[in-house]
Amino acid sequence: MGLDWEISLSDVEKTKKFIKQNESKIYARKRVKDNITIPPPEINREIIWECMFDCLLSTRQRSGPGSPIAVFLNQKPYPLAYEKCLQHDEDIENFIQTQIGLHPSIQYRNKIAKYAAHNYTWLEKNGGWNRLDKWMKPLIEQRKMNPDPQHQSLEREVAHKFDEYFKGIGPKQSRNYLQILGLTRYEIPIDSRFIRWILENQFPLYFDGIPIGELKKKTLETRLSTPYWYDCILDKLQELSSKCSIFPVVLDGCVFASFDREWTEGEIPF
Repeated sequence: MGLDWEISLSDVEKTKKFIKQNESKIYARKRVKDNITIPPPEINREIIWECMFDCLLSTRQRSGPGSPIAVFLNQKPYPLAYEKCLQHDEDIENFIQTQIGLHPSIQYRNKIAKYAAHNYTWLEKNGGWNRLDKWMKPLIEQRKMNPDPQHQSLEREVAHKFDEYFKGIGPKQSRNYLQILGLTRYEIPIDSRFIRWILENQFPLYFDGIPIGELKKKTLETRLSTPYWYDCILDKLQELSSKCSIFPVVLDGCVFASFDREWTEGEIPF
């Protein structure tokens, strides 16, 4: 049966009201600035490398304002900056593990260091930077244009490649990665906040005829980590956004902003 959600007028009106309540918040406005406004933000190897840690760290624990993750990512100078990591080429995993370990509140440092070291080797020694350039060049060119729903297909194509090649970056974080870089408007990260928002609003989302609220937590987590199911949910959120005359990235920004205290300008990493 697959996934089903017949988006009603009530769903649309409820979402429009929610957007109006949250679109002026700092995080939501940042999504407009970084992902919709032309030109797109600057992108280089340093930014790409450091954004990877945002994804690896935030997938395993809360990353809202004032959280250990936000504090770590906002350090100046950044302890895992690209140039610093290049200087530890031979012991990159130990270096990353040590730097994260200086912050005991950050969980899963060994696993994060292992994933990051794998990605470092892929980028620096196995042609990863060349692959990234090839994938991202058309996406960057597209991002310089006014938004067009047809841009969604390229965004998804590149997100799938990030999911495939970056260790520790699944369907959600591949979208988060590209969104942080300012390259996406339609493909967005779906995390626990989004699921909670769907549940709290009692949207009629069904998996194989079963309401989302009746699924076991582990079952739902498995669905979200599976590209097919992730894409199905995202298709519906994109449809809802279209019916509300907003970009999915704006919906994402509002949902994210609605569950935390207001960010300050200097607190949002990247």
